[in-house]
Amino acid sequence: MSPIQENLVMSASEATPLTDMKNVRFGYGERLIIDGLSLTVRKGEIVALMGGSGSGKTTLLGLLGGRIQPISGEIHVAGQNVPTLARKELYTLRRRIGMLFQFGALLDSMTIWENVALPLQEERRLESEKIDAEVRARLGQLAR
Repeated sequence: MSPIQENLVMSASEATPLTDMKNVRFGYGERLIIDGLSLTVRKGEIVALMGGSGSGKTTLLGLLGGRIQPISGEIHVAGQNVPTLARKELYTLRRRIGMLFQFGALLDSMTIWENVALPLQEERRLESEKIDAEVRARLGQLAR
């Protein structure tokens, strides 16, 4: 089997959607923002949300992260039913979600290395040697 064919063969766990939304509705008062949205994203897929201002992009991300609750429908992320998660479970789930926004979110007063190191210093409180090794590893992944 060629490397390309091997990449196309998915195990049962990889076939399970990372994100699965079914018939989701959300609105603010009488104003319906999302109506009947269904979206499935599997491991390895790349998804871009595009649309004009007010089209529901940020609302969709808020629903996926559990920041706002749908009127109806199902939202599962990493196999978890997002609207039913407790605060601590939501926090744990959110730490596993990555989003890339239209405009860069780097702090321009810092170097790339310092930007990558910042969350490691703040969240993990690692020793400087471990932070240095982690930053080198992460930046090394980008060079491949």
